[in-house]
Amino acid sequence: MRRAQASTESGARCTTPRRGPISCAVDGDLGNLEKATTDLLVSHQIIQADDHSIVREIQLKWCGEVEGVRVTIQPTGNS
Repeated sequence: MRRAQASTESGARCTTPRRGPISCAVDGDLGNLEKATTDLLVSHQIIQADDHSIVREIQLKWCGEVEGVRVTIQPTGNS
């Protein structure tokens, strides 16, 4: 249940671990949130790692419609 609790506290909707390679999109305060967000995803086993062997792409953008951070994880199809 630790993963579910972490997801609730972080506001994440996904509690299913994702196996790489993946693409990750993060909306919010770009400079301060990307590293903390990817570290949280790894520490709660949502993704395997945040290095180049797993995360093939990170998209960051400003979005006034989002409070906090929105994370979208999807498979890239690249091995």
